Amino acid sequence: MKNGHAGTLCGDLIYVSGGQKFDGHCRNMFSYNPTQDMWKEEPGMIHPRSNHVMVAVSERLYVIGGNTEDPYGFPVSCTSIEIYSPTTRTWSLTQAEFNIREAGAFVLNDNIYIVGGINGQHYFSDLIQRYITSRDSVDLVDKFPTRIYGRACCVLTLPQYIC
Repeated sequence: MKNGHAGTLCGDLIYVSGGQKFDGHCRNMFSYNPTQDMWKEEPGMIHPRSNHVMVAVSERLYVIGGNTEDPYGFPVSCTSIEIYSPTTRTWSLTQAEFNIREAGAFVLNDNIYIVGGINGQHYFSDLIQRYITSRDSVDLVDKFPTRIYGRACCVLTLPQYIC
């Protein structure tokens, strides 16, 4: 049994990555085809991790943050941002890094927003940060009045009608 994995929808498939089992952190990636009710093992991530986020932008999957453990069981940050292309079934790394785990994430206008979480100093974060996919850069969007923690986050866009 795994915990700390991440999941997202890309195209018609649901993807699930990483997580932690009793014997350590995982690099695994699986896709699920709901039409065929079938799971498929995808190539594993570059780095094992859990407590990360994964989102889809322009038919590519972005895996951000998370952690592994040191020999004493303390969390060690995974700062790399990995990109998976379902078309070519290959992984790559970005130049930008992100030191966060157990955060919320959503996509808006091809940018990835990371909300709260636990930062590299092991404190709850009060930040809303953005990974700009077109520039491979991270910037600060805003601060909450309090620190927040948790992995539930979404964005809802509604159509605008002109009368």
